[in-house]
Amino acid sequence: METILKMAAQYYGIAASELSPLPGGHFSHVYGFHRDGQDYVLRITPPNEEIGFVEMQAILTWMHALTAHDAPVAGPILSKQGQLIERVVERGKPYLLVAFPKAQGIRGEELAFEQWTDALYMRLGQTLGKLHTVAQTYTPPNPTLRRPMWDKVGNCYNETSVPDTVPPVILEKRQAVVDYVQTLPKDKESYGLIHADFHGGNFFVDTTTNTITVFDFDDCVYGWYSMDIAMSVFDALVLYTGSDKSAFATHFLGHYLRGYLSEKSLDRFWAAQIPYFLKLLETNIYLQVAPYHSPEDTDSWVGSFMQDRERRIVEDIAYVDVDFAALLEKVQQQMR
Repeated sequence: METILKMAAQYYGIAASELSPLPGGHFSHVYGFHRDGQDYVLRITPPNEEIGFVEMQAILTWMHALTAHDAPVAGPILSKQGQLIERVVERGKPYLLVAFPKAQGIRGEELAFEQWTDALYMRLGQTLGKLHTVAQTYTPPNPTLRRPMWDKVGNCYNETSVPDTVPPVILEKRQAVVDYVQTLPKDKESYGLIHADFHGGNFFVDTTTNTITVFDFDDCVYGWYSMDIAMSVFDALVLYTGSDKSAFATHFLGHYLRGYLSEKSLDRFWAAQIPYFLKLLETNIYLQVAPYHSPEDTDSWVGSFMQDRERRIVEDIAYVDVDFAALLEKVQQQMR
């Protein structure tokens, strides 16, 4: 890594000794540095088959466009050569270098449930609404930088690895939901570039300023904007430790939608589709965690999620009992 770090330091105008290892890198190597009064994060991605140079460039170009529109995103900074991404070849293998401003606060998933306020729920919705508003007018600078459709690559809505132990009826139920959502219209008001992984592990929350900063757009794809809203509901219910999930989801969404609507409109029809996107999430998350779940595990979020999950999927039980369309109408009336 020494040669790579030296090159990285040159690209971003610092000395290699100023790069400090940071925790949190699962596949990539992550370092921090300070320059011109600002803290930054350097990500060094080793060669891999999932995200190559062009794919990463497409992601970073989208993030750069978001920051240009003042969206609350930890977007990439340009290198000294004016590039969003730099490539270093070490022993014949390409490593990809990207630097971002360091976001303030902590990951949303690390924020204690008691610290989430109605104002933060609203800010979360407003943040997503801003991303979707920019997406409505975004066009990649060239066709090679266009991200794929949601059902063409693996993501939380389209799990491509299916365990042998999964009952066939689960796959049949998932396919039925896929068949339905594929009939939905794809107009610019409802369909565009979405985050597709909009949960607490991918944004920072600063409780002192009531701000949220989004990062990790590696799964961004073209999909329905309501998919991102469904992900927020799904994630909020993962964090919720109480018993009345419907009441909490209604409370959460009441404030969340108020924030979302302050940035972007949402039609009643699309609020009514959220249960289908939740069911798609539910079945795909089930496929992701089922092979690793131990029946003895009842304490973790996976253990909690898996409790009675198979029956609920097979019997078409709603992920949460909420009339999303009626709730949206209520919020819209309150905002008039």
